Amino acid sequence: MNTEIYKTPQSELVLENQIQTKHKSFLTRAFHGEIKLWQAFWLVYVLGLLLSLFIVVVPELIVLSLYQVRLPHALTFIPFLVIFLFSLVALWRSAPDPKISILGALTKILVILSGIWCVYVMNNILTG
Repeated sequence: MNTEIYKTPQSELVLENQIQTKHKSFLTRAFHGEIKLWQAFWLVYVLGLLLSLFIVVVPELIVLSLYQVRLPHALTFIPFLVIFLFSLVALWRSAPDPKISILGALTKILVILSGIWCVYVMNNILTG
């Protein structure tokens, strides 16, 4: 029996997308919003914040305790900012359409408030 008659361009496109998604890393899929919302929230946003705070606070405390000198802001807060902005983008893109889902609307509100908080904290830190 010939199975070629059952193949359509759409089925081949879906198969190609599945193959491409299978070989992408988790962080690439997160950045493009191709992960579930719970993964974006817990694995990228929450763990990303904890990781970025660990990256900022631990070196600062070690240098401060050993040398009684504070690290330049660029060395400590650029990694935090990069991880934090990445997590916000991943969370925003993974959220469902706010017109359809209340969870999508709440997620987008969380991202906006987190962005405002980040700007406020960075402004306070950099201005003294």
